[in-house]
Amino acid sequence: MAESVIKWYLQMYQTNCNTILDLDLRKLPFLNEQETVVNAKGQKVSKDYIAINGKLAAREFYERIVEDYTFNGVTISDVFTGEKSRLEYYDWSGNMIASKNVKADLFNLSPVFLGDGNETLVGASSPQQCATLKRERSVADNYLQSQNPELYSFLYRNYSKQYDFYLKTGDATELISAIDNETDPEITAVLDSTVYQLEIPVRQLIISNLQN
Repeated sequence: MAESVIKWYLQMYQTNCNTILDLDLRKLPFLNEQETVVNAKGQKVSKDYIAINGKLAAREFYERIVEDYTFNGVTISDVFTGEKSRLEYYDWSGNMIASKNVKADLFNLSPVFLGDGNETLVGASSPQQCATLKRERSVADNYLQSQNPELYSFLYRNYSKQYDFYLKTGDATELISAIDNETDPEITAVLDSTVYQLEIPVRQLIISNLQN
């Protein structure tokens, strides 16, 4: 079996361990953590652990847990219930030689009702879930500003009120409505223009990256 990058450094640093799977990578002095890779929705995708010589030693992949939520016999589908990740370890050639699943982080969800006096179940939430979603919206905002500053300026220049409301609450209804019902010809020209390489209209790009 090929030798892992981490195992080689452990021997050089004269550090003993039963298996590299037991190690906390954040505490190893010969590894550096790279900035977490995120997608346009602000969701975590992966993080690389790079050895001091520049070689990829391990990569952590993140995944959202989305499943049914049931309360008093009523089931809501596609509820964000937690997060989990998987670590992959690599040899000097960049081949994966081991992997492990990291313990899932599950939300302590409570039912959310419509408020119609009939206890109509509309979802499930928790403080940690809300904090995670709010963080993702903030990260997505930074992502857009870094990747497409012109579109970012366009969005804030024309829809700052609706966009700020979405960032704070997660409710994109007013923003989507304002974009879909835009009448200013100069603004609609931009919204209907095609995004380079993606081959979709600007309005579709903006709306598709909002939280569901």
